[in-house]
Amino acid sequence: RAGFEDVHALDRLLNYFVSYEPSEVREFHKAIELYTADVQGLADTLRKVIEEQYQKNDSFKSALLEFLELSRKAINPGVPPQAWEYRLGTYTALEWVLERYKEKKPRDPTIREKFNTYRFADYKEFVIDLLRRVCTVSIETMDIIHQMPE
Repeated sequence: RAGFEDVHALDRLLNYFVSYEPSEVREFHKAIELYTADVQGLADTLRKVIEEQYQKNDSFKSALLEFLELSRKAINPGVPPQAWEYRLGTYTALEWVLERYKEKKPRDPTIREKFNTYRFADYKEFVIDLLRRVCTVSIETMDIIHQMPE
């Protein structure tokens, strides 16, 4: 029992009740944290293997490019083909955005360790919005270009 005059005891008691978490929930949260840590390591390893195979295995490279094209068509069925026509140099505008915002690992280990803090997930909503806007601008630009006399 804590009296109302014992502020510290009352605070501890209220914190206990407010922040109480059953052991099942605590274990579940711990499992999620472990899973999250494992998935990131697995994803990093998988990216490394894919990059290595892409560089040295032509059949893998060809299959990967075909898979990515099929995936792009399946995931973005609403993106009209003319959105992929508008180019900024060698990239389409959409490719340019995707290339600039993808996660990259610096080659230098010191820089990688101390300064590699960018995570695409932190900017996902922004990039999706940017892609929508770039898609609209690309389509409208190509419409205007196609209407221009040659």
